[in-house]
Amino acid sequence: MNKKLLLLFIIAIFAIQLTAKIEWAAYPAGGYSDETDLSFGLLAYLRFTPEIQDSSKKVNSVYFLSKYTLKDQFIFALNPELYYQNGKYRLNSNLEFRSWPTTFYGIGNNTDLDDSEEYTPESYFIDFELSRKLISNLSISIQTDFSSFQIKKIETDSALEIYKKYSQASAIGLGLCWDSRNGQFYPTKGFYGKYNVNFFDDLFSSDYSFIQHSFDIRQFLKVSSKSVLSWQFIGAFSSGNVPFFKKYRLDNNMRGIPANLHIDENFSVLRSEYKIFPWRGYFSQKIGFATFLEFGSVFDKLENYQIKDNKINYGAGFRYTIIPGDKLNFRIDVGFGENGQQLTIMASEEF
Repeated sequence: MNKKLLLLFIIAIFAIQLTAKIEWAAYPAGGYSDETDLSFGLLAYLRFTPEIQDSSKKVNSVYFLSKYTLKDQFIFALNPELYYQNGKYRLNSNLEFRSWPTTFYGIGNNTDLDDSEEYTPESYFIDFELSRKLISNLSISIQTDFSSFQIKKIETDSALEIYKKYSQASAIGLGLCWDSRNGQFYPTKGFYGKYNVNFFDDLFSSDYSFIQHSFDIRQFLKVSSKSVLSWQFIGAFSSGNVPFFKKYRLDNNMRGIPANLHIDENFSVLRSEYKIFPWRGYFSQKIGFATFLEFGSVFDKLENYQIKDNKINYGAGFRYTIIPGDKLNFRIDVGFGENGQQLTIMASEEF
C-alpha cells in the first residue's frame, strides 16, 4: 500500500472544496445488531460542486464513516466520488480500514450457527475506478482493487490458520455500465446495468491469482409521486485460487442473513423493494417507509447452483432524508430469514 499516494489523494479531495459550493450533513452512527452489540460513531456526507463545473451536472461527494462497537470492532471508511469535464469522467474510490472481531461458520450455503469459532481479522481495502462516458447513458471504466488481510487473534487448530500471516490481493479490471436512472441516491425511474471483471495476479503484487466477474442489474418504476418499486439482480462468479477474504458473503446483499454465515466463491441474489414517502409537510416529507423481499445463495461452482438452495428473506424499514436536494436517506431495515431477524442502520439506500 503506497501510503504517500493515499495521503496526497486525500489532501487533493479536500483541496477541491476550497473553490466549491459545499453542503454537508453529519449524524451519530450509533446502532445495534447481533454481530456488533451497541455501536457508536460518526457518519458524515459532503457534497460540493466546483465553480468551474456546470451545476446542472452530477455533483461531487465524499462519504465518511467511523464506528466503534462494544465488541471492540472498529471501522474507518472514506468514499469520494468526483466528476470531471461536466460528468464526462468519473473517479470513484473506496478506502477502508477495519479491525473486526467476528465469527466464522465455515464455507458454503449449508453452514450452521452452531458450528462457530471466533477470530479477529484486520484488513485494508482500497479501490479506484475511473470511468469515461461514451454516449448519454453508456460508460466504460478501468479499476484497481487492493486488499490486505491478517488475522490477529484466532482459536487453536482453526481452519483459518493460514491467514495469521499478512497477505494481499491486487487486481486491475475493466467495467461496462449503462445508467439511465434519474438520481444517484434515490432514483424513481430508469435502468442500471453494470458488468465488471477483475484480474488478480502476482504481476500486480498479489499473493493469489484468480479472476472475478460481477453483474449488477437494477430497474426503478415510479408507482406514484410518493412511491417507487424497484428490483435488482446481483451476482458474482470466480475462478482460480480465491482466498478466504475475497470470497463473497451473502449477508452483504441480503438483509436477513447473519453476518458471515454463508460464504463462497460465487453468489447470486434477486430482490425487490417498495418505498414510499407518504406525506408532504415541511418535516414529514422527510419520513418514509420500505418493504422488501430477497432470494439468494452462495455456491462453489456454477454447475452446483440449484434454485432450491436459495434463502428467502423479507422485511421492512424506515427512511429519513438527510439531504433533501439529493434525496440521500438514512435507513433502518429489519430483515427476517430462517435464522431470525437482522438489523441494518446506514446512510444511503440498499440499491
